[in-house]
Amino acid sequence: MKISVVIPVYNIEHYLEECLNSLIVQTLQDIEIICVNDCSIDKSLLILTRYAARDPRIQIINQTKNQGQSAARNRGLNRAVGEYVYFMDSDDYLADKNALERMYVACIVDDIDILSFNHRTIGMEEKEYIRDIEDNTIVNGKMYLQHPRMGGVMLWLRLYRMEYLESLDFAFIPGIVAEDDEALPRVYYDAQRVKHINDVLVVYRRRIGSSSTSTVSTQLIDGLIAVVTTYLALCKRENDAGFKKYLYNKSLEYLYVLYEKLFYVDDKSVELEKYERLVSEIGFTPFERVLMRNEERFILSTRVEKKHKKNNLFVYYLRRFRINYFKYFWNCGVST
Repeated sequence: MKISVVIPVYNIEHYLEECLNSLIVQTLQDIEIICVNDCSIDKSLLILTRYAARDPRIQIINQTKNQGQSAARNRGLNRAVGEYVYFMDSDDYLADKNALERMYVACIVDDIDILSFNHRTIGMEEKEYIRDIEDNTIVNGKMYLQHPRMGGVMLWLRLYRMEYLESLDFAFIPGIVAEDDEALPRVYYDAQRVKHINDVLVVYRRRIGSSSTSTVSTQLIDGLIAVVTTYLALCKRENDAGFKKYLYNKSLEYLYVLYEKLFYVDDKSVELEKYERLVSEIGFTPFERVLMRNEERFILSTRVEKKHKKNNLFVYYLRRFRINYFKYFWNCGVST
């Protein structure tokens, strides 16, 4: 089996057929299509059953209760036996009938751990995204993560070697939103052979009600906390000072996003307590904590109250200092 396609399915009856149709016509025939029905209450399971009766490559796994995309992907990944695995969303579809073959050939010709490619967006936005990354250049995962045009954390923008994922004992964290953001640094950190091709191979449907456009929830807050924690954990492992700073600053980027999202949850006090606990575990020096408190004031003013960023010049310029401090002068020490 060359590629295992893993698809979480939940109440997606209007788009599921287009997704499956794009798979069963692929020129690469040696594939398995593992559909994890996450307790759909619409006609999704009927559609899956009908397609599975026509194509034996389609497997259906029924969850006994709704557990979310991460748990569904884990179930599918545990079943998969392909050389490579592709995590597909059930409302997306492949750009043409050669998409999987082009992915697979691009991988085996250079013995690739992770392959990335381009996509087109439809629905709420109509746009073709071309990542201006050196086509077919092989790098390691750390170099790829630092590339200024890496282009998106989405799981479905990549094909993964199964043997490599198994070497990591890789699994998604269940019960969170932003699982793509959390998984990306973990899966790339140890990769030795990473490549990008500038082919548009998947069509992403951006729609109201999808997980990427849903309102702020506890699962999103927990997901952002998990992302910060993952970057900090990798930072502790890293010996190279430059890449260590990159990982630390990525953790701070998500920490700022987390703080902003706290203003849009129902029970702010509970989620704020999680945030404060995380901040205390990071181990900022008193001086760094002053800089972080200033960043919080900046976020409140500019992103929540929608004031101009120079509304408070002291806060604005102290923020500029904070950016350069962590980027250039931070001493690479993380005490957690």
